[in-house]
Amino acid sequence: VLSTKASAISVIDCAADEIGVLVGPARADSAAAANLVTLTQALRSRVGARVSYQALDAPADSSPEKATITHLVETASKADVALLCLGGVGAEPPIDESDRQSATGRLPRNQLELFRALAATDLPLVCVLFGGVFDELPMLAERSNALLLAWQPGVAGGEALADLLLGEANPAGRLPVAFPRGSAEPLFPFGFGLSYSEFSYDNLQCPETVDTHGVLRLAFDVTNRSAHAADEVVQIYATDQVAKVRRPAQQLIGFNRISLAAGESRTCKFRIDPSQLSYFDGAMQLSIETGAVRLSIGGSATDARLSAAFRITGPQRKLSQRQIVATQVTGP
Repeated sequence: VLSTKASAISVIDCAADEIGVLVGPARADSAAAANLVTLTQALRSRVGARVSYQALDAPADSSPEKATITHLVETASKADVALLCLGGVGAEPPIDESDRQSATGRLPRNQLELFRALAATDLPLVCVLFGGVFDELPMLAERSNALLLAWQPGVAGGEALADLLLGEANPAGRLPVAFPRGSAEPLFPFGFGLSYSEFSYDNLQCPETVDTHGVLRLAFDVTNRSAHAADEVVQIYATDQVAKVRRPAQQLIGFNRISLAAGESRTCKFRIDPSQLSYFDGAMQLSIETGAVRLSIGGSATDARLSAAFRITGPQRKLSQRQIVATQVTGP
């Protein structure tokens, strides 16, 4: 994101220079935390000549003075890109999970007003969000040129985030949850995550049938279409089309993280036991039923690059939960 050597970077700090955003407030004052490197420090040590630094100095629960916002925006506009770090001290912590279906917090008013002012300019805006999921995430995603969810990155978080932002590492993280948007379509689906590379999927090999006591063997090729080495997390989802009880619209039944050099292709192979598609029927008996199954393969729950259909045949197979066999990666 910030890797162009000629770029001047304006770092606007609401959180980037805090130890607490790396390891949590409870550990921020420990002796071990004193030597940790923040994101701001990591950027300065690597590209200090290109970095200008400003801090938002205003109470978290109040609107900054107009002159403060104007000064920050005008100073940032002299650079080629603005890096705005949000969250941290003053951000409302996520509420208890039992209070709402999706636990989120709110960003401080001063950070939101600064973000809106920067987003209203033509200056490319990169946001780094610390701490968790906030109600304002859809707005940040829509109005930022790039968005990096840093969560609480740990003791090496400052250096690691600098690696990602400067293009010295290629991100490959994937979401283990879906982020809602407020409509039927999620803001970010389950399994979502971007990198600096593009991948193609080809040559799917899938049998037309599998016996309830058999094994489904899948194979397909993944190619790194970029000039950078990268990791891709291939994901396999199944949809049971004729189940006797209501089943998930999609079920993750296999995945693997693979490392690919620039331009490299590799064949991914999986051994999938039909027990992955077992479910409790109306009599609460766990079993594998015959019927049609649809597969989708790609980089997230909504990123289907390949698809196939097969039928489960043979006698009904009853089993216990201990007999469910995990999907095996057999190649590469």
